[in-house]
Amino acid sequence: MKKFLLTLVVALSASASFAQSGMSAAQVCQRIAEVSGSNGAVCAQLIARNRFDQGALDLAHQVLPQGSSYAVGVLNATANRRFEIEAAEACSTIAAISGSNTVACATAVVDKRISPDLVSIVRPLAAQGSSYVVGAVQAGADAYLYSPLADVCVAMASVSGSNTVACVSTIANKVTMNQSEQVCRTALNNGSSYALQCLRGIVLDYTPIPEPTRVMVELYQLQDLRRSLSKARSMLDRGMIENARRTIDDALMQLDYMTVPTH
Repeated sequence: MKKFLLTLVVALSASASFAQSGMSAAQVCQRIAEVSGSNGAVCAQLIARNRFDQGALDLAHQVLPQGSSYAVGVLNATANRRFEIEAAEACSTIAAISGSNTVACATAVVDKRISPDLVSIVRPLAAQGSSYVVGAVQAGADAYLYSPLADVCVAMASVSGSNTVACVSTIANKVTMNQSEQVCRTALNNGSSYALQCLRGIVLDYTPIPEPTRVMVELYQLQDLRRSLSKARSMLDRGMIENARRTIDDALMQLDYMTVPTH
């Protein structure tokens, strides 16, 4: 089963190898130079000596209305570093709110893998405050987020910023069984603190997990992987090539965590 899924993921990845287009480094610096001559000069020096992922360039352009120094700050933080599209999506949720925290967000996620579920959490969380988004990405960067658990944090994000950050910390690299997370989702109706307390009592470390719990966890992970592949297929159908590739990368990370026997 695992060998078949890996073959499927690799096949999808090959079809999603083209990067999405966006503003070039020179175009971003031109926009900065229109606002500030000094920062435009700094930007020109940066792009003359460094490489930038497209997500970093897009984020720098988005935060520019907050101040040219913040746009330069994003470029400084991401120069010659890996900055995934999901990282840019997560930080872009606060680009129109806080320049300093956008730079802090970029610094927190550079060279890190950001799961689509973490992006789903920080989108509504931004309304609670930009500092909470920074806290959430720090807690969830490079972590596997089990989608049913992440859904609880998404619901919590519109209620409490601090408890949502704690929620992400609680579910990072954790799973559940018997759909116990749905009880925590219901508990949220009485307050986010109760939902958080519920989560802390049900989450299971991914490894080591004794039998028969391990079998149930692996089943849930296969279902989670199927959702990720379905998302990637939908993105491909809509021409969102880069997003599909990143989702496939996340699916590959899920496979790395899995211990399903191959015989």
